[in-house]
Amino acid sequence: MEGGHGAHGGDPPSPEEDFAADPLGKALTEKAPRLVWTDSRLRTQLHLRLIAYGDQFNKHKSRAQLTVLWSRLVRRFNKQHETKAVVDQLRNKFNAMKALFGQIRADEATTGNLEKR
Repeated sequence: MEGGHGAHGGDPPSPEEDFAADPLGKALTEKAPRLVWTDSRLRTQLHLRLIAYGDQFNKHKSRAQLTVLWSRLVRRFNKQHETKAVVDQLRNKFNAMKALFGQIRADEATTGNLEKR
């Protein structure tokens, strides 16, 4: 063994090695790796939350049930995109997009630029 260097010899772990997630998709370390939100990832997240699990999210209101749903959603998201996202990242992004959508709709109504359907 040479001087404690190498993958297992004392070097600090890389961010990928240092990150771990429990079965519910919650971070066990201080901070999850930053997730880059590509268009594909945003589409996947919206599809999973609104289409694939939408009825279940609307039906279940208890914190425990919602936690299970978000965990399932995160597992599918991570499998599809080969990421290590955690529940908080996806839930926070969804809530931010929902708030932005609400603001855009309110602005359209205020400015009179609301599209006719």
